[in-house]
Parts: sequence; structure tokens; C-alpha cells
Amino acid sequence: MSKVPAKGAPGVDTAKKDVESALADIAYACESRSVSGIRGLLDKDFEGRLEFIDSLQSHFLSVKEIQINFVVDTVTSEKEKVSVRLHWFKKIIDNIGAFSKIEGASQFVFRKTSEGLKLLYIRQDNPFF
Repeated sequence: MSKVPAKGAPGVDTAKKDVESALADIAYACESRSVSGIRGLLDKDFEGRLEFIDSLQSHFLSVKEIQINFVVDTVTSEKEKVSVRLHWFKKIIDNIGAFSKIEGASQFVFRKTSEGLKLLYIRQDNPFF
């Protein structure tokens, strides 16, 4: 009995590594408050892309510091999409120095592209705002 995935089918380990890399890129862009960094991680068909980017820019201008951590619960891969169920924990210091902690549970769906995974949509709690 072989545990090697069928030829051409990504293995669970590969999908998980790709997800971990994408989430690390998202966390870095958030913590850097880089709108262009996040924009580059969104799929061209991301739901409400322009409104999301505008809201993100306003949010980043309203905070001094962001720390975010993602904890992956499950990863499922089907055709060109990868679905990730996760929990996230976020700490924010706003421009007047107020500290807040926020946490939530989300489903991220990524599209597999030649440039790597691109975020297609978010369900449940949105960790960006």
C-alpha cells in the first residue's frame, strides 16, 4: 500500500505547505500594513476586491501595530481550489495607543495559480478588520 499521491495530484503535505506559505505571506503583509502586499495575494476574482482593498487601506491607516497568527484546522484541495478552515488571533494597537485582542474562526478559499495560492474568498469571521 503506497502513500504516494497519484501522479499530477498534489499531496496533502504539498497543499498544507502551500497554505502555510500563503498564510505566512498574508500575516507578513498585515503586520507590515502593506495594502499592495495584500493586493498581490488576492485572486483577480476575490469577492468585493476593490471595496476590500479600500477598507483595508483605511484600517491600516487607523492602526500603529498589528500582530496576527493563524492556526490551521483543516486543508482540503479539489481541482483548482484549496479550502482552509482556521482560527486566528489578532492584537492591534490603534493610533491613540489603545490595545485590543480579537480572535475568530474563518474559512479561506484559495485558487491555485501559476504564482501560487491566491485568496479567492473568506467566510465567517474576517481577520482583516
